[in-house]
Amino acid sequence: MCDVERVERPGSYRDVVSRLERMTGGALGLDRVEDHVVRGEEGEEDSASVRIVHAGRPVQWDLRVNNDWLDVDVWSKYAALLAASNSPLRLFGDFADDGQVAFLAAFSPADQQRFRKRIGIKMQIVV
Repeated sequence: MCDVERVERPGSYRDVVSRLERMTGGALGLDRVEDHVVRGEEGEEDSASVRIVHAGRPVQWDLRVNNDWLDVDVWSKYAALLAASNSPLRLFGDFADDGQVAFLAAFSPADQQRFRKRIGIKMQIVV
């Protein structure tokens, strides 16, 4: 479960990406996960980014800032890197809580179908 209203300080995005990496059993083999979250003073712009090292190469994801709401593009960026890495896992989510909370899971597509039949939760692939 991920509370989408969670970006309060530096480390917020690091925690999300680290959790995704734990969910996938370290499928991306990330060496480092760092984030940069700046909450600007009035009149100044907020900014956020995630920096990781994947397969020995630095990767940076620039993210939008909207008060304390998570930029859910971080899930899409992780999912895209997962697919590009030839992992059998894909990121799936149930976003039925009007955007406040998301239920995320990592499955192979076949395992996701078995999960759906057994549990009944309809999860969408994160793209």
